[in-house]
Amino acid sequence: MTDIRQTLRARAVLRTEAIGVTECRRCGTETSRRTLKDLSPSSKLIYKVLEHEGELTQQEIIDETRLSPRTTRGGIKPLQDHDLIDSRTYLPDARQSIYYIVGDPDD
Repeated sequence: MTDIRQTLRARAVLRTEAIGVTECRRCGTETSRRTLKDLSPSSKLIYKVLEHEGELTQQEIIDETRLSPRTTRGGIKPLQDHDLIDSRTYLPDARQSIYYIVGDPDD
């Protein structure tokens, strides 16, 4: 019985490595990068705008999506938690961050 469990565990590890599973920073569970379809509509919209427009500040995302600042912050957080987007300091104004897509969720 122990051999079967070890074999199944080994297969699960190989499978998760093959699809690019990472640990979610928010909930601590293993999650696939294919989680975009499971996120809120605002997160999906923000992702698609970043995909189309490239790097944007939070204010530019607000202007492009016409979402409220609070909804925009709420949409950005899960995208960052699931490693779909990342941010860095916006050099012209260090008080702001610039957001960009890390990679394709279907990798």
